[in-house]
Amino acid sequence: MTYNKPGIQTKYYAEFWNRRKTEKNDSIVYEIIREFNSMKLDERQLNYENQFVNDTLVDLLKIEFQNENLNSKKAESDFYKLKKYGLNQSAYNLLYERAEYSELELDREKLEKELKKTTEFEQPWFIDNEK
Repeated sequence: MTYNKPGIQTKYYAEFWNRRKTEKNDSIVYEIIREFNSMKLDERQLNYENQFVNDTLVDLLKIEFQNENLNSKKAESDFYKLKKYGLNQSAYNLLYERAEYSELELDREKLEKELKKTTEFEQPWFIDNEK
């Protein structure tokens, strides 16, 4: 909706599209987003053959996109998968920075204490979508 329309872009979208333009991949990113958004929800199911796909990536995509029946048990499972893969910032984001998880009953303080803090920034897989 905001691609090539700077007049309606918020700071986030302006920065997003400026990064894509700098990387010279803005048009392909736009096409991917457009194609994904045009698909029906049932077409978005993850169909793959185990022998050809990295299981870590499949797990991360499931966390990102298969959350229509999200509950506290699944949220905790998602948290531990992110933690298992060393994605501590993503696990933190799940607890505090993701709208779809915000209303679920989780012992956030207890879970947060299990995370490893780092002194170096790493781009998280599971980003903040609350802002």
